[in-house]
Amino acid sequence: MRALINTVKAKWIYIITMCWLIVPFLIFILGWLRLYYAIPIAAAVVWSFYLFIKKSKPIELPKLNRRTAIIASVSLLGIVLWVFASGIGGYMYQNDDFLYRNAILIDLIKHPWPVIFSPAELKGSEPFAMVYYFGFFLPSALVGKLFGVKAAAAAMWLWSFIGVSCLWLLLITKIKKISILPLLFIALFGGMDIIGCLLYAKPLSFTEHIQWWGKPWQFSAMSTQFFWVFNQSLPAWILLALLMLQKERHSLVFLMGLLLFFAPLPFTGALPFFIIRLLPPLKQLKTGFNAAYFKGIFTPQNLLGGGFIGIISFLFYSTNLAGNNYRFYQFKQGDVLRFVIFTLLEFGILAILLFKENRKNVDYWLIIAVLLFSPFVRVGPMLDFCMRFSIPALFFLLVLSMESCLNLKLSSLIKQRKNWLPLVRSIALIAVLCIGSVTSGLELSRSIVRTAQGENQPKYELGTVLNSRFTLIPNFIGKKEGTIFFDFLANTKP
Repeated sequence: MRALINTVKAKWIYIITMCWLIVPFLIFILGWLRLYYAIPIAAAVVWSFYLFIKKSKPIELPKLNRRTAIIASVSLLGIVLWVFASGIGGYMYQNDDFLYRNAILIDLIKHPWPVIFSPAELKGSEPFAMVYYFGFFLPSALVGKLFGVKAAAAAMWLWSFIGVSCLWLLLITKIKKISILPLLFIALFGGMDIIGCLLYAKPLSFTEHIQWWGKPWQFSAMSTQFFWVFNQSLPAWILLALLMLQKERHSLVFLMGLLLFFAPLPFTGALPFFIIRLLPPLKQLKTGFNAAYFKGIFTPQNLLGGGFIGIISFLFYSTNLAGNNYRFYQFKQGDVLRFVIFTLLEFGILAILLFKENRKNVDYWLIIAVLLFSPFVRVGPMLDFCMRFSIPALFFLLVLSMESCLNLKLSSLIKQRKNWLPLVRSIALIAVLCIGSVTSGLELSRSIVRTAQGENQPKYELGTVLNSRFTLIPNFIGKKEGTIFFDFLANTKP
């Protein structure tokens, strides 16, 4: 009976989480594609969802007793407070990026779908489409079309709360323990930016963002990711957590297709972790490519669900005006030393402390490789590639750090007087994580202080991504004419 109850709980976690992920894509295809394409693709995605749930092995969760019920309640309260502090919904201070996030939401509400900007709106000679990773916004935009912008903002807060709750549930499933620790890591994990600020004499304040000390590079802390680019980070974290929990390959492509839809740059950063899971174990590379292996990959949910989502998303994003501008960063004088310090403070020292228990873990080495590579590439006019490509590796690093903390036994280590090295390593690990939490802590204090100062009005000033005050319009628009997506698939009038 106990196993049955636990199985049902685990299945419901998957069901709620996958619904949270596929609903935005279903809204997208029904709103953007011609119906004779949209309906069969929607049916294929829903069928893939069903097969994912059916094929996923149930995971046993700890029984809910009085103690764990209190922990779960405190964790959910913490999630409520964290989502409020992010500025989502406009109930507390919104950072500057909300100017653009809110403009996207307003354009999605006010324009018919697909969103097409006329030549008059662009002050040009041809129309353009809004092309951006706005999947996260679509459920709220649908609410906004029916009930207005304020209702859409409230719906976005609720949607975010559900998403973070799903992430917490997946992480307690991963560690097989109902604990507040996953929430603490979600909200506070980050690099040791405060030391970088002190080394480079950068100003410190409870109301300022401190992560640009390493400019031209930044690895964003968890709260920074959520407070600034929630539309990319939250879906990416959830899908990465699902990727970690998959013991088989039957739905890996399906999950990666969804990741491409929500967050193209994190998708590229997740590819190494996906590929290593798609391949047979290293010890079985010579014999692992057999009929059973290919049968496990070429499943309906991978071929149809992952295939349709991936292809549609790729064709849509390929029309974006800024997305095709790739280049390598040219190091300047003084960059080498700054790069070494940056890598050590953001992940290097932590990686060294995690080496002993993870030296045979392929994910550990992929984390290091991805984070070392991230600073070398630029996409478009901004520095987004480094910050967003690194999201998957930083999330995997978070999970390894959390699992290491769960395995700490300081009391027993203190008693081992002959060998102090494990104790020193454990204390150093806790110290590094605590120092790293200052960055997210300052993001939280920034939100609280500025809200207390009366800066809690939603930032709707731009009104549209085409506002002349906005210098990054190409980031949000794409070609309407001469593309496969809009010429052959999209539900647009000639």
